[in-house]
Amino acid sequence: LHCFSDATSLGTASPQGAGDGAVAASTGMGIPSRAYLQAWQDTFGRLLQHAPRHVNFQCFATLACSLLSTSAAKGLDMWSWYLSRAGPGAGSTDSTEAKASRPKWVPLPGGTVGEELPGIINALVGVAVSSPEQGTRARAYQNLRHTIGLLEEETRFGLLRWLLEECPYPNMKGLLFGLLKDEASLALKSATSRGVSVFASPPLLALMLRAFAALDKQLDAHMAGAAAGAREVQNAGAFLDFQPALLHALSLYRLVLLADQQNSTGVWDPEALQAVRHTLLVPLHRRTTDLLRPPHSGRRDEQEKDGAAAGLASPSLGDEQPLLLLVIAAQDRVKEILEQGIVTSHAQ
Repeated sequence: LHCFSDATSLGTASPQGAGDGAVAASTGMGIPSRAYLQAWQDTFGRLLQHAPRHVNFQCFATLACSLLSTSAAKGLDMWSWYLSRAGPGAGSTDSTEAKASRPKWVPLPGGTVGEELPGIINALVGVAVSSPEQGTRARAYQNLRHTIGLLEEETRFGLLRWLLEECPYPNMKGLLFGLLKDEASLALKSATSRGVSVFASPPLLALMLRAFAALDKQLDAHMAGAAAGAREVQNAGAFLDFQPALLHALSLYRLVLLADQQNSTGVWDPEALQAVRHTLLVPLHRRTTDLLRPPHSGRRDEQEKDGAAAGLASPSLGDEQPLLLLVIAAQDRVKEILEQGIVTSHAQ
């Protein structure tokens, strides 16, 4: 594997048994041709047949991390190739057969996982948020999604918790909330047929509360960096950096409220409703209200309040106004569900 890493950088080595044709196929520019890579992939295919699954993962994850640090395209090519042969992908259910084929890395105390797993996850996240090419970013995210899908349920849960609490990138936060929503949706729909999933039980609520609190803290820190010279505009921009994450967080909460009518997660418990109100809804309402405030006004008169209630944002927001209104609309949808659920509960 180390030889391959060097070969892809130098274009000078060939795998044992690959033949001189593989060497000749190298471009000489440090980038192997398809035939050259195919020769290596044939070699790796034999390795996959003879090494234990967790050893293969460690080896290929180490190699992919090394390649991703120098060439995103080569690293993604190699990791995609490994994933295509490593088992079920993201979105597949944990049937008995699927569970048997998944790597079984149980999260350690504190929610951490094996060293090799965060390594490849961090590398993929880095490419997904920093590559200048949209196609490369999309490929990295799909690889991330597929990698998480290879893991057994407990490890997927621990990994998503770790990422949602620690990931510093606003756009990636939104995608991670989306992954958690997919897991929760599948688990809540099939809880009766497949037993109780960790994604359809109280640990999901605990994860959501921690993720919402981490998001609020991160957004606070991000907005605190707004320049004093143009605070309204800067604050709007800082807030809207987190718009995808906020929309996905609200969407996740809305889905769990609607899908968990049996309250298997505890999401409808009074303490849980209050906790989400404290960690997500109230801070979000405060920030959107502040952004709707006309510039340089110390307070609002009744007309200004009416305008804010109607979703008429401050003129200083300009083209960012529709993005802010999307967040407000998502908040309103959550509030409607909460009001209906509370009324129904009182009626019963």
